[in-house]
Amino acid sequence: MSAEFTIPQAVVAPELAWIGWALLLPLLSAALCAVCAAARLPGKLPAFITVLALAASFVIVVRAYNAYTGPVQVPIFEWMSFAWGDGRFQQFTAPCALYIDSLTLFWMLFVTGLGTLIALYASEYMETEKGAGYARFFFGISIFLFAMGSLVMGDNLVMLYLG
Repeated sequence: MSAEFTIPQAVVAPELAWIGWALLLPLLSAALCAVCAAARLPGKLPAFITVLALAASFVIVVRAYNAYTGPVQVPIFEWMSFAWGDGRFQQFTAPCALYIDSLTLFWMLFVTGLGTLIALYASEYMETEKGAGYARFFFGISIFLFAMGSLVMGDNLVMLYLG
């Protein structure tokens, strides 16, 4: 008596490309925080940008969690493609794609939800530290959450390495 264990195949779903915004928003937040640091803008603008971007990422992941029906692969764009012949094993393709399953969504809920709360807490805790370091701190949080999202949602080893 043997039990069979099968792994469900992921369905390619380019119509779910909106899930990619869960990664793009922290990256956009990092870019805006870098501009704030370079311009030496005083105030809580970097914290506001970061908290807003991370909260929006969390909302996107919650929406994806509610719409989940099974494992999917979401192609974003063709990142790298090399071919050095026409035969088998003579090409390398690494698309920028996301792999979404129940475990991925669980961890992304954790990463984006906790990241949002940490950024919100840090915005109040560091209120007296406003300056160039303030914007750099929120730049670092945004880059870290982009990397964590790439690590969790990456479809291939190149995306995993990016994370």
